[in-house]
Amino acid sequence: KSRTPTRTTGILEFLVNISNSAANAPSDNEATVPQKLYPTNGRPTRGDSQRQDNNIEGMVWIDDVVINDYFNVLRRFSKANICFMSTYLCIALERDKNYRLPNDYSQYDTLVIPVNDNRVHWALVVVGLKSNTITYYDSLSWKNRSIVMLLQTFLTNHGFPEAQKWTVNYLDNKTIPTQTNTYDCGIFLLAYASASPSSYR
Repeated sequence: KSRTPTRTTGILEFLVNISNSAANAPSDNEATVPQKLYPTNGRPTRGDSQRQDNNIEGMVWIDDVVINDYFNVLRRFSKANICFMSTYLCIALERDKNYRLPNDYSQYDTLVIPVNDNRVHWALVVVGLKSNTITYYDSLSWKNRSIVMLLQTFLTNHGFPEAQKWTVNYLDNKTIPTQTNTYDCGIFLLAYASASPSSYR
């Protein structure tokens, strides 16, 4: 599912430190989605969490708040030419396929994009801007072709007119570590995103 429960002390302490480190970090200007795109009422969904606190002690879920905090830390310490995008990008694209951001992505080698599949599952897309590749990392070996098509449109609208023709790879349990339960997708997303640039396929 899109939120991952865990009682593992080491992981929990690690995520608490990540969350605390990112609490005062600058907002992600690379993939900011206007507040109007968030739900305005009702319970926040798994893909649209509006949780305001950074408390993930006790039984926790790996939701979009934790993922964005983690990506903020990766962004601050990464020495590679990688743009770590926000979970809100795909939410915006699902609501407006021509959604645009005022950024020049040609300066990057790689885009790392978290994907929420139908608000029940997390996956990761790695876009090689120099290699013209799109790689879909999914710990359940699912293939969300519709979100890949939306991301190809996003790339086309941001200066990569041939993105629709780029090579798309869907990785499965034959090529990457995958989960053996129904709820660890969030942990696997963080692990995939933490891979060194040379590990991205």
